[in-house]
Amino acid sequence: MLINLYSLFSNILYLPIVLFFILRLFLSKETLRSLNEKFGSYKKIKPHRKIIWINAVSIGESLSVLPIVKMISKKYPDHKILITTSTLTSAYIVKKRFPKKIIHQFTPIDIQFVVRRFFNHWKPDIGFFLESEFWPNLLNESKKRKLKLISLNSRISKKTFNHWSKFPNTAISLLSSFKICFAQDVTTENRLRMIGVKEVLNYGNIKFLSKKLPFNKKNYEIFKKNLKEKEIILLASSHPGEEDKIIEEFKILKKQKKNLFLIVVPRHPERSGKIEYFFKSNNLNFSKRSSSNYISTNKDCLIVDTFGELGLFYNLSKIVIMGGSFIPHGGQNPIEASHFNCCIIIGPHYENFYDIVESYKEKQGIIQVKNFNELSMTIKDLLNNPNKRQIFIKKNNVVRNHEKKKVEKIWSKIDKIIEKL
Repeated sequence: MLINLYSLFSNILYLPIVLFFILRLFLSKETLRSLNEKFGSYKKIKPHRKIIWINAVSIGESLSVLPIVKMISKKYPDHKILITTSTLTSAYIVKKRFPKKIIHQFTPIDIQFVVRRFFNHWKPDIGFFLESEFWPNLLNESKKRKLKLISLNSRISKKTFNHWSKFPNTAISLLSSFKICFAQDVTTENRLRMIGVKEVLNYGNIKFLSKKLPFNKKNYEIFKKNLKEKEIILLASSHPGEEDKIIEEFKILKKQKKNLFLIVVPRHPERSGKIEYFFKSNNLNFSKRSSSNYISTNKDCLIVDTFGELGLFYNLSKIVIMGGSFIPHGGQNPIEASHFNCCIIIGPHYENFYDIVESYKEKQGIIQVKNFNELSMTIKDLLNNPNKRQIFIKKNNVVRNHEKKKVEKIWSKIDKIIEKL
């Protein structure tokens, strides 16, 4: 009943939703291509092959599924992979890092007749939904068409679980669309079972399948040469409310260690102007990655206002501070940093990656601090004790390799399902 009401209202609200997305177009958050595809208008013709549809949504989900996409592409070259994402940045990542022969389209807006246009055009043979993408019309229409669906890296937050618990029949009706739900952690596994999902498997988080982030080797050598006398600290994927405090702590540390160098990579590069203000307020010499003199030996800091270079700066750094974890944001993924020989520090907020962080903490492969003052003391201790840093790095590698072997079971299951298409 509720699903039918949702479908009805989604159709009624079509015009206001269109106007909202036109506004996004003027704000450069959409393009004409993304608008057309999101509302079910496609230029690309469906190939006469089996279509494996993967709905990955944003950057994080896109990167997490990349190893599986490569495996499918290699083993099933006669099938066509259709990747759908919602954001312009995720579309950029797909274009830059995914196999060239895949098809990328923008995820259809969850309006009933728009969703039907999508299915009528692409006619996928199997669908994979990443993490918490449980859109009612997409799932309901998949179920009507008897499309085999798999929930990959399923994640159900406490808020979502509490909401669904009030409407158990609706929840189970939607989630029964999935043949299998691969839960990314024990918490989600238990919540799915409590809702009533029958086929739930927990082999860990597929983010552990990720490869080392790529980086430009020429740029790396330039930085390495110019910063060879520096001890580099990286603040990765930072958010508002973190940079100013960490910059203040860095200024204090620099009085004791003159060769310290701070690199700040904000989660959203367009915020670089605000970060620039913090450096100026603390009388610190800095440069911006996009400037012509981005690297100089007389600088104290670097603001990375470019996109897609995190691997380069992980590789340069001795210590990495994970952003999003010192404010109530829920943290950022530490697995990417763990591929590099750096010591990882995380703040008190890591709800979005709870099981991942706990697996590292259990084996002492990551350091968690409670506040900015403790962060400063921890950095000082690590800089004075290189052997301690190496112990953390080794334990970090052990955790990542162990989890990766566990997650590889997911591919075995997926492989058998695709084989039967």
